[in-house]
Amino acid sequence: MELFRDDPSAYLAAGIRIGNFEIRFYALCILFGMIMAIIVSIREAKKMHINTDDLFNGAVFGIVLGIIGARIYYVIFEWKSYSAHPSEIFAIWNGGLAIHGGIIAGFVFAFFYCRKKKISLLAVFDLMAIGFLIGQICGRWGNFFNQEAHGGETTLEFLKSLHIPEFIYRQMYIDGTFYQPTFLYESLWNLVALIAVLILRRTRTIRLGDIFGIYLIWYGIGRFWIEGMRTDSLMIGSIKQNQLISILLIVGGAAYLLFKYLKLKPGYYMDYVDVEFEPVINKENVSKIPSVVLAVEEENDDTTKEVKEVKEKKENKIVSKIKDVINKEDEVDKADYEVPEELDKNAPFRKSKYIVDDDDEE
Repeated sequence: MELFRDDPSAYLAAGIRIGNFEIRFYALCILFGMIMAIIVSIREAKKMHINTDDLFNGAVFGIVLGIIGARIYYVIFEWKSYSAHPSEIFAIWNGGLAIHGGIIAGFVFAFFYCRKKKISLLAVFDLMAIGFLIGQICGRWGNFFNQEAHGGETTLEFLKSLHIPEFIYRQMYIDGTFYQPTFLYESLWNLVALIAVLILRRTRTIRLGDIFGIYLIWYGIGRFWIEGMRTDSLMIGSIKQNQLISILLIVGGAAYLLFKYLKLKPGYYMDYVDVEFEPVINKENVSKIPSVVLAVEEENDDTTKEVKEVKEKKENKIVSKIKDVINKEDEVDKADYEVPEELDKNAPFRKSKYIVDDDDEE
């Protein structure tokens, strides 16, 4: 314990300071997570033929409304303290964002935005779920710098038994006591989910909209477990409200998936994604294009109109590339066999000395 008692190596909450202006690491972590979430979502949206301008504009408005929703949610459950100091309601730089409020506000906004822009709601929900996972993975490290959102008291021996880097349990040494790094548990929990859905979305395992349902259930389970260890929970009487909300997320996610499979019956996620394809084609095998190059999985009776439209777009794109290849080959062939004009003008009267015909034999 002596090693940590006088050790000033704890990371400070202050990040960038310009005069009296300060940007905390907490804000930088959240900002980084937002930027990465938008980048990944836009890359995927392009492959799903979603207008990226609409997606970007929706993401910006959604993030702003999500932050407002997270703040309102936190203030509601801490109203006793804020009612006595109402000016603090707007002092968001002092902390106080509840992710559940951000999730609710974000998905409600997406529902109405997608209907207005006529964008696939299931596709956007999936992209948002991936974005939330990325944002939460990065954002939790803001709690690390603030030395907050930690669990109960523990020992140095226990933290070392987790085989976590030393800089983490140094930061969990607060006022002479070690605490559980619950921020790390939640960040890793979401990282596992992110890796899983990024792999599964390219297989015939999950269907469009599944990622959103998986996110609700996975995050609900993890947050319920981790919230039980935290010491700074918002309460509803004697019940931790985040655990209650987590249960609702789990039930809601399961109900959503059940409804989607019974009523909506969307196709596989990968069927909506345009995978770049460069056909190896020439004039000899053009006749085989319908059966070889454009071969797609037979459509079942429950194949949705939306899936068929996406497949048709993918096929048209391949056909366009094939035509370009053939046209280029035709141009090359023409160049190989074309005789320059100044040599070709007397072609009817020119005869090679190596050609022998019947007239020569006579």
